[in-house]
Formats: sequence, C-alpha cells, structure tokens
Amino acid sequence: MLFLFIFGFIKISQQLSETGYSFPSDHSMGLFIFYDSLAYVIIHLVHKKILQWMAVMINSFIILLIGLSRIYLGVYDPSDIVGGFLAGGAWLLICIILFRYYEYRCDL
Repeated sequence: MLFLFIFGFIKISQQLSETGYSFPSDHSMGLFIFYDSLAYVIIHLVHKKILQWMAVMINSFIILLIGLSRIYLGVYDPSDIVGGFLAGGAWLLICIILFRYYEYRCDL
C-alpha cells in the first residue's frame, strides 16, 4: 500500500467502475507474495524434485493467469501488473533472506 501512495497513478478502468491508484497493482503484488511463498514452503518441506518442480510450475501458472485476467478486464495496465510482481518479488526476497538467516542462527 505504501507504493500506491508514493507513485499514485490513476486506474484506467474502462469496463469496471473502480477508483483509486493503480501502480503498482496491489492485487498482483499480494497474490504474487502469497503464491510464491506457498511455493517456497512446499519446496522447503518436500524433498522430491518432481513435487518441487510441480509446485513452482502450478504457482507460476496461477500468477500468470491472475496478471493476464487483470489486464484483460481493463482494470490495470501491463506496467501496473509487472510493477506489482516486482514489488511483491522484492518483498518476498527480503522475507526469505530473513527466514534463511533465522534458520541459520537457530540451527533449524
């Protein structure tokens, strides 16, 4: 939400009547964080490579569909979606680094 206040681009919604800021897409950012953190947890807990690969592929496909659906509905520009994905990826990377540091320090 902080990014919305910093950048504050107006939504282009033509087909839907939504108001507010659009860059970065908070929907794509939140869902990117959720589905990629879910994939990370699955990769972290499951030791079979095929299941890890399937988790990454399924979650990537879901994220792609969500981004494309927001563009198709005309609620967001492609740049808004990519910005949301990048902001979500940056946040997730910080969280994973902190988690890995915590694991290292606590010998989990």
